[in-house]
Amino acid sequence: MIISRKSIKPSHPILKMNDTDLQEVSTHKHLDIQECVRSINGYDYLGSKATTTQGKTCINNEVCKGSGSGPFPWCHVDDPIVNWDTCDIAKCTDTPKECLQTGKGTDYFGSTTKTKSGSECQRWDSQQPHEHNYWYLEDQENFCRNPDGSSSPWCLSTDPTVGKEYCDIPVCDYQGCSTNPCLHGGTCQNTLNGDYTCQCPNEYEGDRCEVKVPSVDECKRSIAGYEYQGQLNTTIGGFTCQMWSSDQPHSHSKHDQPENFCRNPDKDDKPWCYTTDSSKRYDFCDVPFCTTPAKQCLQSDNGIEYFGNVRQTEDGIPCQKWADQTPNSHSYTYISDQEDFCRNPGAGEKKPWCYTTNSDKRWDYCDIPFC
Repeated sequence: MIISRKSIKPSHPILKMNDTDLQEVSTHKHLDIQECVRSINGYDYLGSKATTTQGKTCINNEVCKGSGSGPFPWCHVDDPIVNWDTCDIAKCTDTPKECLQTGKGTDYFGSTTKTKSGSECQRWDSQQPHEHNYWYLEDQENFCRNPDGSSSPWCLSTDPTVGKEYCDIPVCDYQGCSTNPCLHGGTCQNTLNGDYTCQCPNEYEGDRCEVKVPSVDECKRSIAGYEYQGQLNTTIGGFTCQMWSSDQPHSHSKHDQPENFCRNPDKDDKPWCYTTDSSKRYDFCDVPFCTTPAKQCLQSDNGIEYFGNVRQTEDGIPCQKWADQTPNSHSYTYISDQEDFCRNPGAGEKKPWCYTTNSDKRWDYCDIPFC
């Protein structure tokens, strides 16, 4: 497949909106935000640049945002052909600080290599003892980092029984509202304890109001609920869900799911979770079906939430029904209820796609506009 700028759109923003982990540094906000990046793909970019590589202006009061698992920073633009563009952000050349400048430490690129418990960190370019998908950290040795919007920098422990653990990193000296850190019309207020807070408009959140709040449905549109991104954390049997980052009381390998929210990471019959009851390993969750019509546009970059009615590829080839195995056989039987509509099950691709009815073209992306 030929990769074009249109087909390699970043999969999703780096910062997660529903992270309620203990935030040891959550009250210490951005201090000295640099207009440069230190990561391979720029996931750490938190600056204010609003002009793209082609000289277009970011729309909707956006600034260029670091991409979580995508290849580069980007933003939406007003263009009838391509509604987004990449941002050319320079590499940082100075020595990174050994302290946190943001509440979650997204910008931390120091040299700490041990967790709070004293465990040595696993190298990011290794899949042992824990497998992961953080390819864009392969040059970061085994340093503590925060590539996924967790509450603070972390790493995978070299202890095969532990998995993800947070790191103990101090915060940097305070500079307060003097640097005017709040974005998108946010108001900076100094606090009595020597810190500051940003009062954000309703549609933004984050330490500096840098994150646009997504619309998350507390319901599902597929039988399997593979797209469910809500915050339900109680099972059908009334059990409380175990934190995905924890192996207590049940050890497992699915540590990359958020908090203790019900999810379906293994294509099961419906969303589920491990429980906090040692006698009940896991249980399904009762996520209701959505009753409102699905939007015919993308609300996120990878479009996992898309349940519209587009049923042909970008090139106009009709989609094969997900319940069919001809002309293309596949393993996505768990979304057989989705007819022949474009979907992105499990956010496995960069945007919605489908198998085609053309035996010479196994699959392709679909052309769906952003909302």
